[in-house]
Amino acid sequence: MHNPQESSLFSFFSDLDTSEPRASSAGRTGSSLGVLSKRFLRLLKDSPEYELDLNYAASVLETHKRRLYDITNVLEGVGFIKKKLKNNIQYIKDHGSNKCIHCGGVSLTAGRETEEVKELLKIEKDIDSQLNRVNTELQALANHEENINRAYVTYTDLKELDDSAESSLFAIKTPPGTFLDFPSSPNPEETILTLTSPNEKINVYYLQDTIDSITK
Repeated sequence: MHNPQESSLFSFFSDLDTSEPRASSAGRTGSSLGVLSKRFLRLLKDSPEYELDLNYAASVLETHKRRLYDITNVLEGVGFIKKKLKNNIQYIKDHGSNKCIHCGGVSLTAGRETEEVKELLKIEKDIDSQLNRVNTELQALANHEENINRAYVTYTDLKELDDSAESSLFAIKTPPGTFLDFPSSPNPEETILTLTSPNEKINVYYLQDTIDSITK
């Protein structure tokens, strides 16, 4: 076991209010970045020698590894952690006055930085609350009987879209519980879409004069 007083980083995050607003049924999936950061640091703190494998952390925290990169990039930038291997990081216990190793050794002012982080977390909570409210209203609109009867588009509607003249069009029919994600791509001109269904199949339709169905 580690002594909790060994690290100002761990005690700092313990003092922050990172609780999430009450989520609606259509609310944002998963934890906010503030809550995820706190859970990540708790996992790091309990790891032997303060060393943590990010693949293991993503599995335990049930999140995408790219969200953990958002956290580790910040912690590495201010000199709290270092990368040992590609997906392995370690907390730097002897980090002196918390000088940023990538910004000319400028010392961080703990009080000011703490207030800035608290303010940013408060803003994030406010945005989450607004998102939950909007999602609840959208869900109510989507479930209204009159709107349900009109919840469709025709093949002609899609072909008449201005940007579709020289594009290939696909329609996707997914079962309930399908997970949608947009992983980052090294090519800025490329957009990647991934769909994962836990049980049932996903139907992909290639839209042309005769509609072809591709079942995945």
